[in-house]
Amino acid sequence: MIRDVEFTGTAVLDDIPVRRGIEIVAKIDSRPIGSAEVKNGRYTLIIRKDQVELFVGQEINFKIGHFEAVETVILEFDGGRELNLTGTIYFTP
Repeated sequence: MIRDVEFTGTAVLDDIPVRRGIEIVAKIDSRPIGSAEVKNGRYTLIIRKDQVELFVGQEINFKIGHFEAVETVILEFDGGRELNLTGTIYFTP
């Protein structure tokens, strides 16, 4: 039986925990497959079983607000886990 997959953890940009309300988005090939808001320094993101079935075996990229997270994972049927996300804010002159 296919179940929802849950990722939970902290989100940090430039070594600073992101503030409450920042959105975490999971994407496969630029297509959003799940999202969550940061609360109390943590997020819990659930990827619904219909998305799991469609995209199992593919790489998930995460965004912290408008910025790409360094971490990626392969979507697995039982792949939910603790995943602390990190990213860097790049400014162009």
